[in-house]
Amino acid sequence: MKKNRYNALCMILMLLTWTSCDSAQKNNSDSGSVEIKGDLYEAEHFTMTIASGFNTMDIQGGVQASRGNDVVEVWVRGHNLSEDTAEKQAQSMANRYDGTNPQTVQMLGLKFYCTSFEVFNLPQTICIAIKDGKQIQVGITGRGHTENATLQGMRNSIAFK
Repeated sequence: MKKNRYNALCMILMLLTWTSCDSAQKNNSDSGSVEIKGDLYEAEHFTMTIASGFNTMDIQGGVQASRGNDVVEVWVRGHNLSEDTAEKQAQSMANRYDGTNPQTVQMLGLKFYCTSFEVFNLPQTICIAIKDGKQIQVGITGRGHTENATLQGMRNSIAFK
């Protein structure tokens, strides 16, 4: 009888723990406007705020900010690219990774073509634009990345020069 009570108590504690963890995740991923606290990252063609607790890695033409499986990657590369390059690149990625059809999105003052897909079981959205003949790519990866206020806040902090 004591063993059954102990097992029942353990089950209740596990359920309460899962419920409280789920609530914390939902609160952290609220997509409302949130001020991102962190450091200003400055690249040749853009600036952005990297949220506290995220690691940064310089990549060709930009930066990758990551914390676990949550990633924001921004880069500007190339030259003399035509306006239709962004749409073609987004369609190519959608085809390669069985993603959504690219959608036109006005974001950060530019016209982006965005597609969403999964790679290694991680959902991500890649948006591609052309500015002054250069290709701009903004990628966000992670479970719940479309609602994650920190990831969205970092993306929204991008300012192109």
